[in-house]
Amino acid sequence: MAATFRPERVTCFSGVPRSHQADARGRKTRRIVNVTTIGSQVPVLIGNAGYSASKAAVNMLSKNIALDHAKDGITVNCILPGPMITEDTARMSAPPSGPGAVPERYPLGLMKPEDIVALLLPLLGPSGRFITGQSFIVDSGFFIA
Repeated sequence: MAATFRPERVTCFSGVPRSHQADARGRKTRRIVNVTTIGSQVPVLIGNAGYSASKAAVNMLSKNIALDHAKDGITVNCILPGPMITEDTARMSAPPSGPGAVPERYPLGLMKPEDIVALLLPLLGPSGRFITGQSFIVDSGFFIA
């Protein structure tokens, strides 16, 4: 688990000083948005327990950092996407198995990485200044199907 979890922790803390804007009071504000997976909330693929657990840890780490650093003007949130079509998924040698491998579980179809941008940009910008400690599921309908 540590091998999967550690890079997000390093990214969170190293990204804080570099990403800042000023709020209405002139204080510097910072935004962190971690991208994890819906597999951190429910089992999606068989054999994915370690990956899912490590991403669930990132979700909770994000909530704790949000609590610890809200007074510093730092907001921390997570986006939990469902399955996506990427170069890596196109190269998979064997199809995955489990609930996440059933196309009917995604009534809106498979997403592409750019499909989470509509949520990511407001969280990173001024309109996200009062949103912190939240996990946003973008799953193409998996949880309702």
